[in-house]
Amino acid sequence: MVAHFVNILFLLNTYCCITNNFRKGLLGGKELLCKCPRNSCESLFFAVYEFDNHPHNFKDNDGNIQMVYVYKYSYPKGKTKIKFQEEIQDISQQFVDVYNQASIAEQEGLHLICGVGYRKALEHLIKDFIIS
Repeated sequence: MVAHFVNILFLLNTYCCITNNFRKGLLGGKELLCKCPRNSCESLFFAVYEFDNHPHNFKDNDGNIQMVYVYKYSYPKGKTKIKFQEEIQDISQQFVDVYNQASIAEQEGLHLICGVGYRKALEHLIKDFIIS
Protein backbone atom coordinates (compact mmCIF):
# COMPACT_ATOMS: atom_id res chain seq x y z
CA MET A 1 0.00 0.00 0.00
CA VAL A 2 1.31 3.43 -0.95
CA ALA A 3 0.97 6.17 1.63
CA HIS A 4 -0.58 9.37 0.32
CA PHE A 5 -0.17 12.51 2.35
CA VAL A 6 -2.96 15.02 2.03
CA ASN A 7 -4.07 18.14 3.81
CA ILE A 8 -7.22 17.19 5.73
CA LEU A 9 -9.54 20.17 5.86
CA PHE A 10 -12.73 18.92 7.54
CA LEU A 11 -14.01 15.72 9.14
CA LEU A 12 -17.67 15.19 8.30
CA ASN A 13 -19.99 12.93 10.27
CA THR A 14 -22.05 10.70 8.03
CA TYR A 15 -25.68 11.76 7.80
CA CYS A 16 -28.30 9.07 8.43
CA CYS A 17 -31.35 9.68 6.22
CA ILE A 18 -33.48 7.17 8.15
CA THR A 19 -33.27 8.91 11.51
CA ASN A 20 -32.71 12.40 10.06
CA ASN A 21 -29.70 12.67 12.32
CA PHE A 22 -25.94 12.71 12.15
CA ARG A 23 -24.15 9.66 13.45
CA LYS A 24 -22.16 10.75 16.44
CA GLY A 25 -18.90 9.06 15.59
CA LEU A 26 -19.07 5.58 17.12
CA LEU A 27 -20.13 3.62 14.08
CA GLY A 28 -20.67 4.34 10.43
CA GLY A 29 -18.52 6.14 7.97
CA LYS A 30 -16.49 9.28 7.99
CA GLU A 31 -15.81 11.57 5.08
CA LEU A 32 -12.73 13.74 5.04
CA LEU A 33 -12.49 16.80 2.85
CA CYS A 34 -8.91 16.69 1.61
CA LYS A 35 -6.65 18.83 -0.52
CA CYS A 36 -3.94 17.48 -2.78
CA PRO A 37 -0.53 18.55 -1.44
CA ARG A 38 1.01 19.01 -4.90
CA ASN A 39 1.39 22.71 -5.66
CA SER A 40 0.52 22.06 -9.28
CA CYS A 41 -2.81 20.45 -8.30
CA GLU A 42 -4.25 21.49 -4.92
CA SER A 43 -7.64 20.04 -5.93
CA LEU A 44 -10.23 19.14 -3.29
CA PHE A 45 -11.69 15.67 -2.87
CA PHE A 46 -13.49 13.56 -0.30
CA ALA A 47 -11.98 10.42 1.20
CA VAL A 48 -14.51 7.97 2.65
CA TYR A 49 -13.58 5.80 5.62
CA GLU A 50 -15.76 3.14 7.23
CA PHE A 51 -15.61 1.81 10.77
CA ASP A 52 -13.82 -1.53 11.00
CA ASN A 53 -15.63 -3.59 13.63
CA HIS A 54 -13.38 -6.64 13.44
CA PRO A 55 -11.96 -7.93 16.74
CA HIS A 56 -8.45 -6.72 15.89
CA ASN A 57 -9.32 -3.17 16.96
CA PHE A 58 -6.69 -1.66 19.18
CA LYS A 59 -6.96 -0.77 22.87
CA ASP A 60 -5.35 2.23 24.48
CA ASN A 61 -3.41 2.16 27.79
CA ASP A 62 -6.68 2.30 29.78
CA GLY A 63 -8.15 -0.71 27.96
CA ASN A 64 -10.62 1.34 25.91
CA ILE A 65 -11.17 0.11 22.37
CA GLN A 66 -9.86 2.59 19.81
CA MET A 67 -11.96 3.13 16.71
CA VAL A 68 -10.28 1.94 13.54
CA TYR A 69 -11.46 3.35 10.24
CA VAL A 70 -10.49 1.81 6.90
CA TYR A 71 -10.19 3.77 3.65
CA LYS A 72 -12.89 2.76 1.14
CA TYR A 73 -12.82 5.24 -1.76
CA SER A 74 -12.40 8.86 -2.83
CA TYR A 75 -14.61 11.13 -4.89
CA PRO A 76 -14.75 12.92 -7.24
CA LYS A 77 -12.21 11.04 -9.23
CA GLY A 78 -9.88 12.93 -11.53
CA LYS A 79 -10.84 12.72 -15.18
CA THR A 80 -8.14 12.06 -17.72
CA LYS A 81 -8.49 13.12 -21.31
CA ILE A 82 -6.88 11.13 -24.07
CA LYS A 83 -4.29 13.02 -26.10
CA PHE A 84 -4.43 12.07 -29.74
CA GLN A 85 -1.81 12.53 -32.41
CA GLU A 86 -1.89 15.87 -34.19
CA GLU A 87 -2.91 14.20 -37.46
CA ILE A 88 -6.09 12.84 -35.87
CA GLN A 89 -6.88 16.22 -34.30
CA ASP A 90 -6.41 17.88 -37.68
CA ILE A 91 -8.72 15.39 -39.40
CA SER A 92 -11.53 15.45 -36.81
CA GLN A 93 -11.56 17.65 -33.73
CA GLN A 94 -15.16 16.49 -33.20
CA PHE A 95 -13.90 12.90 -32.87
CA VAL A 96 -11.46 13.98 -30.15
CA ASP A 97 -14.15 15.92 -28.24
CA VAL A 98 -16.81 13.18 -28.42
CA TYR A 99 -14.29 10.45 -27.60
CA ASN A 100 -13.08 12.31 -24.50
CA GLN A 101 -16.65 12.88 -23.33
CA ALA A 102 -17.36 9.16 -23.74
CA SER A 103 -14.17 8.38 -21.84
CA ILE A 104 -15.23 10.66 -18.97
CA ALA A 105 -18.64 8.93 -18.91
CA GLU A 106 -16.85 5.58 -18.64
CA GLN A 107 -14.65 6.87 -15.82
CA GLU A 108 -17.81 7.97 -14.00
CA GLY A 109 -19.15 4.42 -14.27
CA LEU A 110 -21.80 5.30 -16.89
CA HIS A 111 -21.17 2.10 -18.83
CA LEU A 112 -24.56 2.07 -20.54
CA ILE A 113 -23.96 5.35 -22.36
CA CYS A 114 -20.20 5.42 -22.93
CA GLY A 115 -20.44 2.81 -25.72
CA VAL A 116 -22.85 5.03 -27.64
CA GLY A 117 -20.38 7.89 -27.29
CA TYR A 118 -17.46 5.81 -28.55
CA ARG A 119 -19.52 4.71 -31.56
CA LYS A 120 -20.50 8.32 -32.29
CA ALA A 121 -16.85 9.39 -32.03
CA LEU A 122 -15.83 6.68 -34.51
CA GLU A 123 -18.57 7.82 -36.90
CA HIS A 124 -17.16 11.37 -36.81
CA LEU A 125 -13.63 10.12 -37.45
CA ILE A 126 -14.65 7.97 -40.42
CA LYS A 127 -16.85 10.70 -41.93
CA ASP A 128 -14.21 13.43 -41.52
CA PHE A 129 -11.49 11.12 -42.88
CA ILE A 130 -13.53 10.38 -46.01
CA ILE A 131 -14.28 14.09 -46.55
CA SER A 132 -10.64 15.17 -46.13
